[in-house]
Amino acid sequence: MTVEISTMGSCASRNIFNSVINEEYKNFFHINESIETVTFISLMSEPLKFDQRLLDSSDSYDNECVLQDLSKKYLDFLKKDKIDYLIIDTYFDAVYEIIINDENSYIADSERIKRTSLHPLFADKKRISITKDFDEYYELWTNSVRLFFEFIAKNCPNTKIILNCSRSVYRYYENEKIIEDEHLKKISYHNKYRKILDKFILENFDVEVLDFDKNILACKEHVFGLHPTHYEPKYYEEKTRQLNEIIARNNLFDYSYKYNMELRKLKKKNIILSFDNDDDDQNLPIPDLFKKYLTARIDLKNEKLHNAIELIENSDEKSIVNYPKWFEDERGSGIIIHTQKREVSLKIKCIHDGELTLRFRGKDVKDQNGVRIPVYINYNNIVINNEKINGDVELVCHDKPYIYKRKVEHHEILTIKIEWSPF
Repeated sequence: MTVEISTMGSCASRNIFNSVINEEYKNFFHINESIETVTFISLMSEPLKFDQRLLDSSDSYDNECVLQDLSKKYLDFLKKDKIDYLIIDTYFDAVYEIIINDENSYIADSERIKRTSLHPLFADKKRISITKDFDEYYELWTNSVRLFFEFIAKNCPNTKIILNCSRSVYRYYENEKIIEDEHLKKISYHNKYRKILDKFILENFDVEVLDFDKNILACKEHVFGLHPTHYEPKYYEEKTRQLNEIIARNNLFDYSYKYNMELRKLKKKNIILSFDNDDDDQNLPIPDLFKKYLTARIDLKNEKLHNAIELIENSDEKSIVNYPKWFEDERGSGIIIHTQKREVSLKIKCIHDGELTLRFRGKDVKDQNGVRIPVYINYNNIVINNEKINGDVELVCHDKPYIYKRKVEHHEILTIKIEWSPF
């Protein structure tokens, strides 16, 4: 039986199903209607009425892609529910600016729309991007992704989503040497942002995953030319293999079978760990704009008369440890720890008999008007002295912490191990 495939994303996903590039793919898959140069934000907004005569690029594919973006007709196609696997990637979400046409009407400011007579009509419209307007963009993007997965769950019960964690590359092989292309390298800067977008999907939705070998090179002889998402042949061979493994597993086990679900969770967890441990992205720092969304906060206080806590060990050397004055009163003083490390081990000593209070929460983040923005954290596992204390997963934020209390004695030492993930 032919496996029906659709793609929503960049050439990294669509070119797997091009017989000139990957001649073997037809032995396994049938590629159906797909969509390119569209973002989640634009797709999940309201359709735009426009004069189609303005879609006048000399390249007919430009016009088709822009039409897809403005009409949102791809959603009508998906409603037919005849796609077995929909492959998505976040390349355009990280690279393109978004044109805010009107409330709940958004357009991807792609190079394709720029080649049409439609583009000048939006010259005065506000634009936002993930690099310049992260807070606004990220909130809009995450809301759009949630709407997308709600749409799939409601309208496409037979469609399984695969996240292609591809990346832009800037090296290629020529004359027995590996060459670094400066133009491609500038585009590859967005890989840092794609990590945070991919993480959001992996941590919040049940998806299959295509992982990416960071040693893959671009291909100068690619049929569509040199580009960060035009890869050497082994990329397409590897993606075909990964897809066949996913399909074979889902043919063998029901998608909702516990063993199958656990395998997907394990795969996602390993991919996320690879993101956290990968420092290769041109050694670019994580942008400060979204660090706050990746930060857990732990408040510790031993309360009685003049009690205190001594932090003896902390496995996260990069964490921020504070002893704020406002956290100090006649009942004692406390410690606040901010960490971005997903697994943290702390060892503390209690000074004087008292009641130890631990508050596990998210970072305190406020918008430009001083209104607190809830940053949600999943505390997946909290263990104190080898005893798990939090039962099921706790979804918390700054104003709704998970609170744990226990009586402690003078010089009592506790080991606290925490595993968490952003929501």
